[in-house]
Amino acid sequence: MTQLAVESVNKSYRQLQASDGRFSALRNLFSPVYRKVTALADVSFTVKKGERLALLGQNGAGKSTLVKILCGALSPSSGTVRFDGQVIDRHSIAFKKRLGIVFGQRTQLWWELPVNDSLQALKTIYEVNDANYRRMIALFDELTGMANLRMIPAKNLSLGQRTLCDILASCLHLPEVLLLDEPTIGLDLGVKDRVRAMINELNRQFRITVILTSHDTADIENICDRIILINSGRLMFDNNVYRFINEHGVFCTVNLIARSVIDPERVRLHLDETGIVDFYTDPGNTRGCEITFDKTKIEPAEMLEKLGDIFEIDEFHIQSSSLESAIKYAYSKIAVP
Repeated sequence: MTQLAVESVNKSYRQLQASDGRFSALRNLFSPVYRKVTALADVSFTVKKGERLALLGQNGAGKSTLVKILCGALSPSSGTVRFDGQVIDRHSIAFKKRLGIVFGQRTQLWWELPVNDSLQALKTIYEVNDANYRRMIALFDELTGMANLRMIPAKNLSLGQRTLCDILASCLHLPEVLLLDEPTIGLDLGVKDRVRAMINELNRQFRITVILTSHDTADIENICDRIILINSGRLMFDNNVYRFINEHGVFCTVNLIARSVIDPERVRLHLDETGIVDFYTDPGNTRGCEITFDKTKIEPAEMLEKLGDIFEIDEFHIQSSSLESAIKYAYSKIAVP
């Protein structure tokens, strides 16, 4: 069942073209020159209930603009966004109660108050019944093991601790859609794992739809099953994670150990025309090396054959393209039509 439908959404705005020179401030004030900037161009897609969707794109691609339109913080220049078949009303309180929103490094907790006081206020604002409130608190305590955080003022929490509490605050009312804009930015690895565990459990238990933007590929790998790639405001890819890797993952890595000492210069000369993009020899083991190559230029079996012409291979391991390498390749190759 389609929960969200984005239909031919466009968003543009005017940007001041500042001039230089002695009287530039006066010229900018009395004769400003503006240029049109397109943030989103004819973006269309649908999201089903319970999906876990990643919005990818380089900085300035339009991801955050799209998230703000989905939550009603911005209105599109043209096009519509429908929620359960109805065009969203960005001023509707009923619509906003169906959403949960987390923006990385921005908090909705009251700064001076203990987290519990903020949660109690949100419980009243969103009209959360006692049973659901206790259920969410218990789930938070179970997943994080950090019940003591709720007794601490928000200003005294670390960034990671505050992010965990922000996710709880955003989901206290059991929203139908959870919008996450860079939720793990600046967090250490342990806290990132707790954040991902919370998001996945909320999706599993309550079928909360998750829409995530992140530059951390581990977030996408551990949370999302579908990718939408936006480039310069245009939708360039919309499919599952595995299809994305198959289409854009062109780099393979082979780790090997030879029976004799490897001569790096000889290897480089022999593989000069094979699409090799990185070559690393292990300083602690002169018989070991790692080679990353473009499999559109040479197949893994052919690469091993060429290496076998230089030295005898004792052991080898081939690693297929990672999501991170696929994303890098997509960013470097996809152009605006």
